Parts: sequence; structure tokens; C-alpha cells
Amino acid sequence: MIINKLVVEKDFVDIFENKPFVFDFGNKNLISSDVNSVGKTTLIRFLLFSLGFIIPSTKGMNMNTYVTKLYFSNSQGSFLIKRTNDRAIIFNESGEQIVNTYFLLDKKQLISMRKFIFEISNDVLADNLLGCFYIEQDQGWETANRGKILNSNSFSLEEIVEGLSNSEIAFLDSQIQKLRHEQGKYKALLELMRKTDNEMNDFNQANYNVDNETIKLREKQSNLIAKQSELKRMIADIETIISDNEKIGELLEKYNILVTGLDGQQFVLRKQNITPIGLNNSILNAKLNDYNSELNITNKLLKEITNQLNDKPVTISVAAISDDAVRSLKEANIDKNKLSIIVSDLGKDIAKYVSQKKELVRTYKNLYSHLIASIQNKLHSLKIHSLDNEDLVKCNLKHRFSGVELNNICLMFRLGLIDFLKTEFDINLPLIIDSPGIGERINVDSNKMIGDLIKNYQGNQVFVSTTEKIGKDVLSAFDLEIKAEGLIFEYKYKIIRR
Repeated sequence: MIINKLVVEKDFVDIFENKPFVFDFGNKNLISSDVNSVGKTTLIRFLLFSLGFIIPSTKGMNMNTYVTKLYFSNSQGSFLIKRTNDRAIIFNESGEQIVNTYFLLDKKQLISMRKFIFEISNDVLADNLLGCFYIEQDQGWETANRGKILNSNSFSLEEIVEGLSNSEIAFLDSQIQKLRHEQGKYKALLELMRKTDNEMNDFNQANYNVDNETIKLREKQSNLIAKQSELKRMIADIETIISDNEKIGELLEKYNILVTGLDGQQFVLRKQNITPIGLNNSILNAKLNDYNSELNITNKLLKEITNQLNDKPVTISVAAISDDAVRSLKEANIDKNKLSIIVSDLGKDIAKYVSQKKELVRTYKNLYSHLIASIQNKLHSLKIHSLDNEDLVKCNLKHRFSGVELNNICLMFRLGLIDFLKTEFDINLPLIIDSPGIGERINVDSNKMIGDLIKNYQGNQVFVSTTEKIGKDVLSAFDLEIKAEGLIFEYKYKIIRR
């Protein structure tokens, strides 16, 4: 994938300044400045923003108020991505919209767009893509095998390894399972047709070996379902009676009936003074609690038995098939030879998928080895031999390394990944590096680092943003220099072609 041109313009009419910024890129691009905070990182983030990544704005610059148009090419042709806020549209060379609008807050659509642009088939790799080719100016130089890129873009080498291994194998597993289920039905039908009326009992015992435990479990399940229904009915009846009793008491209260007690005193009748209703409701509530407890126990037992039945393989009990059904099958005059051929053909399809799965497992084991070897080779060039393969993928490297050494390790991880993806999948990623010489990296020979990148990655498009003074020999290797002299729409950019 090659980035050809970026256009950045306001999303609204500006009476003072409505001129878009246009950047035509080369294969090797230097974004430079003499001081910080003049627009280098802003330009790189607009570039990533235009590619559909979720990118935070830089200070004083809300990217969602701008429209970006990115012209790029891949093996399928030349295209334009137009992004406005959280929506993006891709057009072909003829200006035709080739897909519906991508809503970039929808992760599936975001991944789908990345797969098209970078020509990637794997969802997990597309989800972790930004961390494969971009080193941001701050946290990026401390993110080796895992972390967040620009706060919201996940990156995990472990996820990439697992994603490469599992997606196609899971598909093959589902196909194998589906075919085995289909084959099982035809096998059962074929065996059923081979029965004769006078062999019924012997056949059941010898060929189907009916699972008695399953039969018993189903009987228990049936009894528990009946008990569950009865308990629910009794609970509903008691709740109705209690409700009716309450209503009777409330009805009597409405009439304000004057009652004379045994002591000759008169009082207005209230439902709490009606002893039979109160006593009856107390008894009913106690019974209701008993039934609810029993229902809970029944539900628990029913769940356990249902789970046991679900764990058992599906079998056909010939004993449960009537003689009439057997005779109907025979009268249907189904060709047993054709059934045998179907069973055989399904077996061949299953064997084919099983073979493909074994080959994929071998392939992905090799891919894993090649990925690790690619990164280890880069680390060995720094004379770092202390990381075994497991640590390389899973260890938090910030706990073991720091400073310049950690910065160099982070760069080697990116280069190892880029080499691996190019060699194994022919995925040609750009390499975008922001500020390789700031902070703790001030002692790093940025000129040598940049010179080595240009020399060793001729086939990759490279973007380097730096305030470092670049030597003439390295500078001459760049096709284009963009000299940042202020923020977009407020500052200036000077384009220098070499």
C-alpha cells in the first residue's frame, strides 16, 4: 500500500481562510522543523486520521472539524478515502463510490475498511495494525509487544499470534463437525434399512446398544418437568387465594361495619381484626414458602439433568422407532447403494478437511516460528539475547528494560513485524516514526538510525518526523522534505523535493 497524497480542509466555510492543504508524498518522506510544536505530529496524525484510525487531536486542533482526502494505491488500483468526523467513504479512480459509508465507531466496519486498504485478510491483525507500523512520539517508544497506541488503538503481539493461528482452523472445525453430523444421519438411515422385522430385538442390542443411562435421565427429566409444572400451578393458586382474602378484608373495611366486642365495647371492623382471614393467610404464606423452596430444588435438579443430556452425543434409539416406521422406509424403496455412496463421499470430504486442518496447524506453527525469528534477528543485531520466545510475546518488557535500550527494542519489534508480514503475506506496510531523538533517546545517533532505515527498507514507504539535524548524506536519500513552520491553517509548511 502506497500513500500518494493527503488533502486537509475545513469542514465548514471559513471567510478568512478556506484554502486546503495538499501534501504529495514520495517513497521516503522527512517531516522536519527547527523547533517543537509547529505541526509535525499534527500532520502525521492527520495522515493516520485519514486512514480511518481513531486519533486524538493535538493541542488546539480538533480533527473532527476537518475533512481529509487521502489518495492511495494498492494491488487493486488507486483509490480515494474521504473522511468526515467518524464516517469514511472510498471512491475508485473513476470517482465511483465502491462501498457504503464506513461508520468508524463500529469496530466491524473499522476493521473491514483497514482490511481493504492494507489488503489484509485477518481480522485480529487488522485490529492491531497501527502498532505494527507506527511509533508515536511518546508512549510508542515504550510499547514493544503490547500497549495502547494513541490511547485508543490496541496492540498485542500475543493477540496477533493467536489470531493468525485460530481463525481458519475454527472454520475447518465447524465444517468437519457439520459433515460428521450429516454423515451420521445417513449412516443411521442405512442401518435402519438393513433391519428385518424378525431381527428387531437382536438388531437393537447388537448394533445400536441403546444408552440406558440416557433413557433414565430423560425419564427423570420428564418427571421433574411435570413436578415443576404442578408446583407452579399450586403456587399460583395459593397466591390467588391470599390475594382474594386481602380483597375480602378490604371490601369489609369499606362498609365501616360497627361491631360489638365481648366486653360490650363497639369498634369499626378492620381486616386485621378478622381472625380467620389473618390466620388463614399466615398458614397459606407458610405453605407458599415451602412450595417455592421445593420449586427451587426442582429447577436446580432439572438444570443438572438437562446439562448432562446436552453433554451426551446425539444417538438414535432404534427401540424408539416403531415397526410401522421401518416398514414405511422399506416401502419408500430408497436405494441402499446410493445411501452407501453418500456416506462414503461425506467421509472423503471429512478426511479432506481434517487433512487441511493438520496442514494449517503445521503452517501456523511455522508462521509463529518465523514471526518470533524475525523479531529475534532484529534484537540480536542490538546484542540482546536475553529474551526467550515466551517472554518475547507475553512479558511486560517495560519491567525489564528502560531508556535507550527499551526505545531500540520497540523499534526492532516494529521492523521485525514489518519484515514478517512482507515475507509471509506480501503485506507492504508503511513505516511511520515520530521523534526518534527526543527525551532519553537524545544520545541515540538519529542520523545513523534514519540512514539505516532508508537503506534497509527501500521497498517500504517511510515517514520520519524529527527536529534533529539530518546529515547531507542521509538527507539526500529522502524524496521529499516537509518543513513544518506552524500548525495547519495557522502556520506554514514548506515542501522541498529532492
